Amino acid sequence: MSFCRLRGVAPRHLAPASVRLAPMSKVPFYVVGGCFAAWAVVIAFLGFSRPDFPRGTGATRLVMAVSALLAIGAIATAILGG
Repeated sequence: MSFCRLRGVAPRHLAPASVRLAPMSKVPFYVVGGCFAAWAVVIAFLGFSRPDFPRGTGATRLVMAVSALLAIGAIATAILGG
């Protein structure tokens, strides 16, 4: 048994669970989610107004990559933000 347990004192290096697991701010989710929503509106507008959007394989991959990164970012910040 450790000295701390014998005396009934918690070790200093252990923080209470409420401090160790404190949720992040919700601001990152609002920022990333807002960017994701704006991106969706822009992509929808371009898709409806230009039948050949996106042109080429590179542009298609870029649109998919940006969309995936924004989706992952929004999901991650929602989970971490609590």
